[in-house]
Amino acid sequence: MLDSDDLLGRTYMEEAAAFVSEGFPVDIVPGCMRNFDAVSSDWCFPDGWSVQGAIHWNKFHASVLMSRRLLEAVGGYDPGLPWGLEDWNFWLSSLSHAPIVRFSPALTFYYRHHQGTSMRKQMFSCCLEEVKAMVRTNHPELYEPLQLMRDHSTIGAMRRETFASIEGKINKFHGLPKPLFWRGLRYAAVGQHDAALRDFKLALKLSSESSIPQEWNKWQVLHNMALVQSAMGNPKAALESINEAFKYTHFNEILELKATLENSLYGPADDFGLGLGDEVKGRVEVTPVYWTNPRERAELYRQSVTGQLHRLSVVEPLVDAMEKEHEKSMLLMRLVATSPCPRMLNQRASSVNMVANPHFEGSGSSRRMGQVAPAKEWEQFGKGFEVRRTAGRPGTKSDRSLCMSSNLLEEERGAVQEIFLGQQSAAPLLIRGWARADNVSGGPDTGFALYADIYFQDGDKEWGLALPFDPRSTEWQVQSMYLERGGPIKSINLYCMFRGHTGTACFDDVVLADPLKAACSCLPGEHFDPSPGIMCEPCPVGYSCVLGETFRNATHALSSLAS
Repeated sequence: MLDSDDLLGRTYMEEAAAFVSEGFPVDIVPGCMRNFDAVSSDWCFPDGWSVQGAIHWNKFHASVLMSRRLLEAVGGYDPGLPWGLEDWNFWLSSLSHAPIVRFSPALTFYYRHHQGTSMRKQMFSCCLEEVKAMVRTNHPELYEPLQLMRDHSTIGAMRRETFASIEGKINKFHGLPKPLFWRGLRYAAVGQHDAALRDFKLALKLSSESSIPQEWNKWQVLHNMALVQSAMGNPKAALESINEAFKYTHFNEILELKATLENSLYGPADDFGLGLGDEVKGRVEVTPVYWTNPRERAELYRQSVTGQLHRLSVVEPLVDAMEKEHEKSMLLMRLVATSPCPRMLNQRASSVNMVANPHFEGSGSSRRMGQVAPAKEWEQFGKGFEVRRTAGRPGTKSDRSLCMSSNLLEEERGAVQEIFLGQQSAAPLLIRGWARADNVSGGPDTGFALYADIYFQDGDKEWGLALPFDPRSTEWQVQSMYLERGGPIKSINLYCMFRGHTGTACFDDVVLADPLKAACSCLPGEHFDPSPGIMCEPCPVGYSCVLGETFRNATHALSSLAS
């Protein structure tokens, strides 16, 4: 699949044809790719091709040549997915056909990155985890039931944008069972049991009528149907559904639900399963110890692959934070060792922070309730911004922030300021800012971030440096980084960016500073965090402050990990 604004390598098809003419069996010919326009980089898929790698995430770009044999065996791309990832779904489907992969080290694909908002960026910012969950439910033979049940919950909580796309797929492709299943999960999650049951039953019917019936795939629908029927007060129908699911698979949740329904209908089983009659033949006759021991059940989940990956997702951000703190401490020690602090403690914050009007303290009368005159030092990006009166972040008395609201994923809003540095030699910079989300869609990405385009003295440029904020939090949050590059920087365009999301985002107290000046501006026990009239703040609880920076105490970090 080649988009109209992307390119194939000039010799890609010739190389693939040469592989075939050599008589060497081959089904997939990936190669290196070049990102261009808004992003400039080369990529050669270092992980290679493996079943394990493909299960975790897509390893190939969308425009990879494949054999007719593989394409026909898989049946092409799935039109039922709402937001893309059809290529990943295809590679997962191909695993059962044992494809032979031969790699080309040449540039085979050129992928254009737009500075604006593409469909892929919209999907990644709002709905990536939902769509990944849907892809996994297409391949229950590849994933643990625990993972798939978590995916069912993720799909049940899908955003309205995804739900609207699913409805569009159902209306366009009447014979596809999976979109009905996904919509049924959403209905079940919000308590619309009749609608959920209708979708589940139709999904089962369409699945049975498919030209390639997938019996092993039915348990997902049957399990969720049983849960809905039980919630509707119909244990007999629920037991019929769970017994049908039990034909195709077994795992703890199915076994436990089966036992619960049997006990509610027929009473507890005796030790030998005697005297129960033919109507309960095959009932669950035991109570595994972990059903009544939450700690043992939790340990079983932790030992699963899904549990280990979940644990890793919790630990990884903490490890990343520790690495950043180590890098921060090394940079500060290197700076102070080569340039001891001058007498700077009484200087004004404006002489340290190179951002003009970093606190958005615009002057002028209100134009309407809650809004003040715009910050003239900042230029509009896209649909622009407003300076509003808001509840200030912790540690500041200011009641003004730069805010953007949007109801459209494709809309771009922001503020940008061009800052001239004129470095004569490479030197590090501190970038920092605060932001708060109000009902912002999606997860952390470059669409809700401090964002920088960097221009070097030699004419080179680096676009798209971003410090993403987490839209899932409604509290004020701070992000910072030390920027080190190999050459002197001429200027930076610094953005408060909001695109590819809906909701409201507010920014405040944006910093671009010489790290040495920032480090030397605070007394021991303070950290550099300028706000109107204040340059340094007292060290927060759980941290130590040295050279104007915060360092998390070990006990504080460990308590975060434990929680």
